[in-house]
Formats: sequence, structure tokens, C-alpha cells
Amino acid sequence: MIVAYILPLSIFKFTISVAVTLEEDGASFILVPHGFSPDYTERVIIPAVSSGPQPPFPCLVAGMGTYEHGQTFTKEHFHYKCNN
Repeated sequence: MIVAYILPLSIFKFTISVAVTLEEDGASFILVPHGFSPDYTERVIIPAVSSGPQPPFPCLVAGMGTYEHGQTFTKEHFHYKCNN
């Protein structure tokens, strides 16, 4: 049985959607750019931590890729820092 919850997260001016998938073998988070389906090909699947705090999520920017927490990147002429 799979149960999914969609939660919007704001990252500067970028927004991603997080789908929390609960399966018999544990929970996982599916990150996709805002407005995309959890079946999107560039999704990122992160296993949930069963004990202790969940580490920060990466930033997923449509058409640009995935950036780890604390990493900086440039889009057009603006600089951004992934901070989740």
C-alpha cells in the first residue's frame, strides 16, 4: 500500500513539491520541481530517517539540476544558496 502526501516548500523564489511515500519497507520523500508530478523523470527520492532528525533536503531546480544543502549556484545573473 502506498500513501502519498504533497507538501510545498519555498526555496528563495523556487518552489519544489515533496511527496511523502509510505511503503511497507519504510517511508521516503520524493522531490520534484513545483508543478511536476511525482512520476517526473528528474525526481529525487530520499529515504526517510527512522531515528533522529531528517538531514536537510537538497534544492531541485527545474532544468538546472540538484544542489546540496549549503551549495551555491547561479541562474541567469543571480546567485543563490541552497538552504533547507
